[in-house]
Amino acid sequence: MKLIPLYAFKTHVGTFYISQSEEGFHPVFDNYILGKYAHPCLAAEDLAGGCTESIHAGGKLVKPGALGIPAALEDWEPLRIYGDSKPL
Repeated sequence: MKLIPLYAFKTHVGTFYISQSEEGFHPVFDNYILGKYAHPCLAAEDLAGGCTESIHAGGKLVKPGALGIPAALEDWEPLRIYGDSKPL
């Protein structure tokens, strides 16, 4: 599956991305897909709310909801214009 990163948010354990594929939008950490959503804002909301799978970071199992990830896409760094595969 080809993923196009749209948004990024840096935490102390690494950077989370919200990426787009032909199947929908995916929260991604360290090349691991944490789910599939119909809209990028839903992916951000679930990451922020701790509704996604835990991740392995620094030898520990970490819940993304405990990392201060914002639910609003406005607080993420845009990497591409929504629906466009060209980088900003």
